[in-house]
Amino acid sequence: MDAGELRWSCELARTTMAIPSTLPVSRSAIIWKMNGVRAILVGADDRFVSSDGDRLESRISWGVSVDQEFGDRVGGFLRFSWQQDDAEGLYGAHYSAGIEIKGQSWGREHDRIGIGLANLEGGNSIAKRTRTFEAYYRVLITNNLEITGDVQYMNDKNRQGSSPSGWVFGVRTTLGLW
Repeated sequence: MDAGELRWSCELARTTMAIPSTLPVSRSAIIWKMNGVRAILVGADDRFVSSDGDRLESRISWGVSVDQEFGDRVGGFLRFSWQQDDAEGLYGAHYSAGIEIKGQSWGREHDRIGIGLANLEGGNSIAKRTRTFEAYYRVLITNNLEITGDVQYMNDKNRQGSSPSGWVFGVRTTLGLW
């Protein structure tokens, strides 16, 4: 791709997903992609309880995701998303950023190490704000198998005044089938 050339695409997806204790919810998503930027608009039908609990509401949310390479060894990302607050929701806005370092710096070309920060806020439920820090290391075992170790620190501020915090540790496996 030439430096001045922009590539973009637009996709429309419609899915049905099951949400526990409710009927399946129909969602529609429009996804615009251009270079390292994705913009997403998602709408769902009116099967969500309103913030006052009196009626059912639909949900609409949108977000922007930007991924950028900074040379051959480092990449970064920014993510922003918002949703309307007619239906009850834990958070109304999500902001996150992070960097990823590629493994050729230490002789493991396909491995990755990354760190990120996130802030979630503005919902109309119990949570007032959540802040997280995350670090991970992803190891390529074979061309079709990756294992990622992950650690997160989370700090919540709830509307009733409590502020729980703690560490979360995880391992994720990604298996490619072809």
